[in-house]
Amino acid sequence: MSVKKFKGYLLDSMLQILWKQWSSVGIYSNLESESKFLIDPESLLCVTCLFGRFDQRLFDEVISWLSENGNLLNIDRLKNVLKCFDDLEANILGAVAEYLVVNEKKRKWDRVVNFCKKKKKENVQILFLTKNLKSIPTVGRFDPVFLRWGFRRDEVKLRKRLQKIDLEKPCNLLLKMRSFFGVNVRADINAFLMFSEGDNSLQISQKIFFNQRNVYKVLNDLHSSGLVEKRNIGKRSLYTIDRSNWSSFFNKDINLSYIIWPKMFSTLSYLFIRMFFQPEKFEDTYLASSEFRNISERFIPEIENSGVKVQSRYLERIKGELYTAQFIDYVKKILHQLMV
Repeated sequence: MSVKKFKGYLLDSMLQILWKQWSSVGIYSNLESESKFLIDPESLLCVTCLFGRFDQRLFDEVISWLSENGNLLNIDRLKNVLKCFDDLEANILGAVAEYLVVNEKKRKWDRVVNFCKKKKKENVQILFLTKNLKSIPTVGRFDPVFLRWGFRRDEVKLRKRLQKIDLEKPCNLLLKMRSFFGVNVRADINAFLMFSEGDNSLQISQKIFFNQRNVYKVLNDLHSSGLVEKRNIGKRSLYTIDRSNWSSFFNKDINLSYIIWPKMFSTLSYLFIRMFFQPEKFEDTYLASSEFRNISERFIPEIENSGVKVQSRYLERIKGELYTAQFIDYVKKILHQLMV
């Protein structure tokens, strides 16, 4: 596959993944719901801020969804997850958050606005783009909130009649946990332990993107209640959960994979931004192979730490311009795992 075709494949694949996951939490689409992975709403929102620029319907459906269901997102965690992404995503999320505050009176998003203002850019650009990076003309008046954040787009018109989130779907277990425990670190810890063999407080905090001190306190509270088991291994305390009890409580056998989506989505976004917004670095096979090697230094470790199992060690042995085809094949295998 050529670099040009791969760029289109990467964008189409990411949009398919996003539509599949958003449809699982209530946005209308003709795609099947997610059945393989637990959905992470904060990471899903951050990555949609980038790829939604290439699909206005998706972008605006997400704003409508946030207006109705934003109470299920954890703002502290959203800010931690956003640190994994580029300033571009932060700017767009800032505009979305301010729209929710100004037009929908959702005051909880004030904290996101203030956080994103630190990364705010002054230059103005068209928000929505074609797959060839051509600007999509706006119709009518510019939306004033987005314009303040440097993006020209038509005024947002939200759909107020959305599907109700089906909390019985296994992929929505995290949202169900938050409905049960509240939108706090306790819900996210229990959801993580459902899909892991256990870990210490530091590793858990790094994987679920919460402050370690809070994670440590909640883990010990859960241990005291009997919900979480604790084993001391040397100087480390390993926390685990009896999944069979939780499966019985939720009245279903939950068989999903846990992906660390902040790492996965931010790394794929990083690759996309480099390829789409710096095309001069991929103009010939020599330049492309050199750039893909540079990208790999960050890309491969983050992907390996995200939970997807795709062999990458063979790439170290690839020489010269052959690296381009092999790296593209490696990324295609990752995307295939996320789509099937």
